[in-house]
Amino acid sequence: MAFIFRARAWPGRKRCRCNRNRDNQVRFLADANIPGGAVAELRALGHSVVYAVEESPEAVGLNSVGVGGILPALYSPTGKEHDPMARLNDVTRDQLAPEHQEFFDSIASSRGSVRGPYGVLLHSPDLAARVAHTGAFVRFDLDITEAQREIIICATAREIRQQYEFSAHARLARQAGVSEDVVSAIATGKAPEGMGGIEASLVQYVQELARNHKISDETFNTVRDHFGTEKTVGITALIGHYMLVGQVLSAFEVDLPAGVQPEIT
Repeated sequence: MAFIFRARAWPGRKRCRCNRNRDNQVRFLADANIPGGAVAELRALGHSVVYAVEESPEAVGLNSVGVGGILPALYSPTGKEHDPMARLNDVTRDQLAPEHQEFFDSIASSRGSVRGPYGVLLHSPDLAARVAHTGAFVRFDLDITEAQREIIICATAREIRQQYEFSAHARLARQAGVSEDVVSAIATGKAPEGMGGIEASLVQYVQELARNHKISDETFNTVRDHFGTEKTVGITALIGHYMLVGQVLSAFEVDLPAGVQPEIT
């Protein structure tokens, strides 16, 4: 299955085609030599994955006759060209009508800044306010531990392959005391293997809902018995909220912040 991407421009750049093989690697088929030292940023639509290729063409196996080198990656089969930038600029406060500026202020106050999903969502100010209201509840008022909440969000981001969302909340998870091994296990899809206790069940809950669109009785009952019905409803809403946020980030191709490396593999 072929994928078309547009890389960062350099003199004499030609487009490249990419095919994914059965091992979920991407084989780059070059139409022309890529000069040594050129940086090719290939983003997967829907996953916001960035790969920077700085080696010589020989180092990555690219040449003028279309023989591809292999690099590990996970890409979405969109078949569309893509420039490495978001589809929409962040909305600034001054761009909003006076009656909508309070939405901007509320988001900035609760989250420290207006960027990422809310920079996009404010193109529809009333929607942004409603999404932010739900987000404030499930993120700040849901009565579970901070570590549990961030594990749930990271597991959700991993299931929808949302690098921006994962990176933001992996940082918060680490700050909340989640071990590097657990963060890595979630990022690589190995979790809940190697995890224990209710945190493993929370990851299982996310995975079953995202992959199967239902939750087994065993997993559901484990979570409900531990948290009770009200919190289980809240946990489910937390997952749904961050699926919504993640899909906004993916649809509008919001880049990772400068200097932040993708963690999901």
